[in-house]
Amino acid sequence: MLPKKILLSTLLISSITHSIPVSAGSWSDKFSEAKKLTSYAIDCLLAIGENPLKELVAKEYYFFVGENIDKMPNCLKEHFNGVSVQDLINHKAIPAITENKLNLEDKNLNSLDGLLSIPGIENIYTLSLEINQLQTLPDTIGNLQKLECLSLSNNQLQALPNTIGNLKWLRWLYLNNNQLQGLPDAIGKLKIRYLWVDKNIADTNPELICNWWLPS
Repeated sequence: MLPKKILLSTLLISSITHSIPVSAGSWSDKFSEAKKLTSYAIDCLLAIGENPLKELVAKEYYFFVGENIDKMPNCLKEHFNGVSVQDLINHKAIPAITENKLNLEDKNLNSLDGLLSIPGIENIYTLSLEINQLQTLPDTIGNLQKLECLSLSNNQLQALPNTIGNLKWLRWLYLNNNQLQGLPDAIGKLKIRYLWVDKNIADTNPELICNWWLPS
């Protein structure tokens, strides 16, 4: 059972996103009215003072303004910690899989929860997750058996799961601009042709770099 404050706040958020009829007035009029409702809701919700609730409000507002952080008030930006794949699914914001490729670049992702529930995900050859806020990958990443190209550049990854060694068809792996200190031993059994690992923490430790050996 959710606390009463969170229940009331969830209802308030829902009323914001569904209170403007699609057929009523021009888009500019609707947006103007929505901003008034949203400003009122933000004031009410932030007054409650519970951090988890503020994070929820920030997330809902992020989707409300079209996944645009620049349109978020500063009082919400400081509570926005990113979204999960499941959040994208719930808000119908998942891009379509085209030519066996799923592009999730620059989506402010902090979690891949829900990834395997995307229809057709098991058949993709390319998964692009560049420019997000990922610190870890789930073990289930190893279930994408047909994956040939995995792009994880410009995240905050500190380690990779051993299950990445299950991606037997993986040939291109982009890991640059993360916080990796090494790679799992399981990656050594893959037949990767191109591996990018520059600009990680281990760049300053030659011994670790030497241990990132892959068979030819």
